[in-house]
Amino acid sequence: MILILLFFVLWWVLAYLCDSLLVAVALHLSTALALAVFLAFGWNWLRVSRLSVNVARFLGVRFTHDGALVLQQLDARRQIFFACSPHGTASLPLCLFAGHGACRSDIPSEIAERTAIMGHWLLLLLPGVCQFFQLYGVVFSARSTVESALDRGMNIALCPSGMLGKTSSQFSIDTMPDPMSQKIPIYIPRRERIGFLFLAAKRKALVVPVLSRNEDYLFTDAFPSITALARFISQLTNNHWFVESLAAMCVTPVGGRWLIKPRFDVEIQVGAPIDAALFDPSSKTSMATLEKQYCSSLKALEGRVHKVIFT
Repeated sequence: MILILLFFVLWWVLAYLCDSLLVAVALHLSTALALAVFLAFGWNWLRVSRLSVNVARFLGVRFTHDGALVLQQLDARRQIFFACSPHGTASLPLCLFAGHGACRSDIPSEIAERTAIMGHWLLLLLPGVCQFFQLYGVVFSARSTVESALDRGMNIALCPSGMLGKTSSQFSIDTMPDPMSQKIPIYIPRRERIGFLFLAAKRKALVVPVLSRNEDYLFTDAFPSITALARFISQLTNNHWFVESLAAMCVTPVGGRWLIKPRFDVEIQVGAPIDAALFDPSSKTSMATLEKQYCSSLKALEGRVHKVIFT
């Protein structure tokens, strides 16, 4: 929903400023290509800035104490896949892996400096957004691009559920539970595609399960009037993901915590690494076992007040 709206809005604005859609397309393609050339020579000033750290701190996104300890104990000599779930309204855990210029003690600098974010290839179609993520060194989800990053020794942070996790969420503020009385559900689409696990096994890398807690609640507990409108439209259309899309569009641009008081911080829990080198990438049975182990590791991170539900 958000990407569709952004697509039409951004292209309309750019075409209006350029006075021609063809000029807008040419400008978008040329700047994206120019940035790709500059980034090949290491010009990635957003990755070495404090922007991602400040955004995470502003939104209350943080690693739990146990999660930070797991990160400190990771073997920096191994390639690592940080597999973050769920995707939710916005994949907030990736903010903590995006930059390395102001690394806190949570992520060892030798790991953070070699970690790139994997974004959906559809982001390439959004003018301005594409260039912004390029400056962060985002690896877009094409097999050749990801393989190239891995060949350079990069770690990858990704959301396995991808767009499916964003658009098929069963979250609804009508059933928002009280954390003091019952567990909070975390819905995670369980995909049959296990491409990232295949790559991890092929590269003999570590797979680190990362679970985001309370992510959707940060957005949907924003303004009572917005959530009431979203609830009404959601009931009329039976379209639950409209709730998170509308709330995110209204809250994110104005800075969230300066105007609202969310009930929760977003706690990021990190599980023990899974050694993908122990699994055979050419065996479907072995890959299925690896996928089950990853899901079991996510389930183990749910804690006392959350409940991971695979859909």
